[in-house]
Amino acid sequence: SSGINAEYGGYVIVTGGQAQMETMMGETNFALSDMWLFDLEYSTWSPLQVQLPQGIFFHSGAVAGDHCLYTFGGSTYNDRGTVQRLNVLYKINFYVPSLVELAWTVFHEEFKHLSRLKMVEIGVPTYLIHRV
Repeated sequence: SSGINAEYGGYVIVTGGQAQMETMMGETNFALSDMWLFDLEYSTWSPLQVQLPQGIFFHSGAVAGDHCLYTFGGSTYNDRGTVQRLNVLYKINFYVPSLVELAWTVFHEEFKHLSRLKMVEIGVPTYLIHRV
């Protein structure tokens, strides 16, 4: 299937890959966009409720500290059924962050010019300020 495996805690995230389907016109290759979580402790598979923006295979990926999976490159099949190389970076958030995390992300993007002192003055929690 040639998808990617990215370890996250006690889990492995498997994304993309390629498969074949038998049709009346013969075998058709296609790229997969689904994502699966494998529990290393219990050896069980669970489908994730998110998918890649398009079917891809032979791509690279890693999970970052922000609970996001980043994938880069790979290949897909175009409308003619031939392999097309990709030069694209996807960020897939497979974990719903808390409201504080969401608010901090927006705040920090909009007000990154503020000094730490100003953040303290306006009431930003210190544990968030220490991330800057």
